[in-house]
Amino acid sequence: EDIQDHQYGAHIFHTNNREVWEYVNQFAEFNRYTNSPVANYQGEIYNLPFNMNTFNKMWGVVTPDEAKKKIEQQRRANYVEHPQNLEEQAIN
Repeated sequence: EDIQDHQYGAHIFHTNNREVWEYVNQFAEFNRYTNSPVANYQGEIYNLPFNMNTFNKMWGVVTPDEAKKKIEQQRRANYVEHPQNLEEQAIN
């Protein structure tokens, strides 16, 4: 079924240093992997971490300035003077 199984479990190796990459590839063969997480919120799929595609899908904005304005509007509308939990703190 072409499913790879490593005896020590899944591993992801990150580097942008060519010398390091060439060194570690002497010892093991690495597969190309791009982490592209998404969130399913109320049946809609959104990119994570947030990016312009996420903001466009949520609010229809097309520029970073439009996204910043929308984020600021929502932050002001949901601001809590004394946050009682992580969600309130994150919104602030």
